[in-house]
Amino acid sequence: MNAKDLERLFESDIWTFWADLDSIDRHVSWVFSNAADTGLAQLCEIQAGVRAAVDQDGKMAARFTGFAEALLRLRRLGDREPGIDAAWEAFERAAVRAIGPERQDAADPARLSREVKRRCVEVLMEDLTAAWLGLYFLGIPMAQPWDCVRELAYEVGGYPSGACIYKYIGDIYRTARQQVVRERGELKDVMAAQKLASFPTPDAWKAQPLLVLTYRPLGLLEDDIARSRDKQLTPETMHRLARRYATLQMRLYTKQGFGIRYYVPDRALGRTIAYALRDQYLADDIPPGNVIEAIRDAGDSMALKIHLVMKKTFNEESGTQWVKLLKPVDIAGLPVCVLGSKTGVYSLDGTHTALHFAGNLIRDELLSSYRDKLSELNGLPEDRVDDLLGKSPRQIKELVAPLVAKALDEKDFMKL
Repeated sequence: MNAKDLERLFESDIWTFWADLDSIDRHVSWVFSNAADTGLAQLCEIQAGVRAAVDQDGKMAARFTGFAEALLRLRRLGDREPGIDAAWEAFERAAVRAIGPERQDAADPARLSREVKRRCVEVLMEDLTAAWLGLYFLGIPMAQPWDCVRELAYEVGGYPSGACIYKYIGDIYRTARQQVVRERGELKDVMAAQKLASFPTPDAWKAQPLLVLTYRPLGLLEDDIARSRDKQLTPETMHRLARRYATLQMRLYTKQGFGIRYYVPDRALGRTIAYALRDQYLADDIPPGNVIEAIRDAGDSMALKIHLVMKKTFNEESGTQWVKLLKPVDIAGLPVCVLGSKTGVYSLDGTHTALHFAGNLIRDELLSSYRDKLSELNGLPEDRVDDLLGKSPRQIKELVAPLVAKALDEKDFMKL
């Protein structure tokens, strides 16, 4: 595949790729909305179900593989390759079209194109991740796209907000689960690990739980998360599918009863809920003047949702997991992070921003430092923290409703 082939692909075939990814996302989203539980057996069913629903003839998998190979080739062609500049320009034009006309600036129509050109490596990393995710949910192993993303992250110093960060978060959960399996030595085949549910969690693992500090709690809200779409340079479909991957890997870990300490600052939870509901109601054409009252009226339904999502996510009987709502507390400037015993990932991406190369892996001394700081939260007095796991919907509403009300009182809450 030469530079001219790449140019033709990005000019003509890119829409098929995004349509394929959207088809996969719709099926995976349906499974998440209707599944009562998630396990390794269900992972195989999800992948088989996706193939049966959208790729019975295998052509979609072939298209994903071809697109992944094209992205890899674009990355590896040298600067002096004939036509390489035209191939990159075609890739950048395709990226602008994929975002959609609603992002165009009427006063400066070329602004978005300039932004994509300036951040083309970021877009390439996100597209490679999207290709990996599509193949993963089709049940097709292909390591090269994500390996290339990791190489690029090493070169540029981090991962962009969006699909890359959520993919890496999912990998931390996946690695931690596999580590438990290896340490137990009970099974050689990780894909048979659904049998582990009957095994007691080892004492050694209880001492090394995953530590999570999150402002976007997938473990509480699944996908009801406010995002700043105006700053993203790639379609929402890939971000949503990456969040599905992260949520799936988290549940494969937690439902086995493995240890986790899951911390959510209370102000972040209130703002995340309020802004997500604002975006949802505006998208549903509720008049802006009625949105705040509609959010206030949604307290019961949101509390019930949090209760149900936690039940699908965490293992309340394990004795090795907790979910803590942190009242205003000094968390030593820590960013959003998911910390395993061997590696972790952080993200500087807040609830409403999307930064360039916002996250990266954490290892060695920095990992130990982060784990020590989060572990200090274990000793907070009861008036500084609330346990959410095991709470009824009514109790959750009593905790969450005042937090949402504070977000509604923010000066620019309805400013889009």
